[in-house]
Amino acid sequence: MRILFDENAPDKLVQGIACFTHFFDDIDDYQITSVSLLKKLSATDEEVLKLVGKGGILITYDKDFKKHKNLKAAIAKHEIGIFWVQQPKRPDFFELGKFLLNNWEDIIGEIKTDNRPFIYQVLKKGISRVHL
Repeated sequence: MRILFDENAPDKLVQGIACFTHFFDDIDDYQITSVSLLKKLSATDEEVLKLVGKGGILITYDKDFKKHKNLKAAIAKHEIGIFWVQQPKRPDFFELGKFLLNNWEDIIGEIKTDNRPFIYQVLKKGISRVHL
């Protein structure tokens, strides 16, 4: 299964998360990459969903994926899981990494247990499901 970070995630952060994730049991089958690492910059939202693939996961800072009805329909059609991450107020590399790592175990838990399609928001106060 593919876990795809949207193009607004720094490549080094995605690569670091991929390395860190190997410490979790039974998720070695996950391919963690990004739109940028796949050289698909400037892809439309619909193209990004196709890159995720059926049953895959998208991690994004783009609010469009949790708000627009046409994207929600595509998310449902392709049975995709979305995690919308609220950026810290000063989104430098360290703060983004720390925030994601602090929530990563919960993100992986939802990936393993929740049926797709779904949308979660990842906020300072934790992870919560958004109505699809």
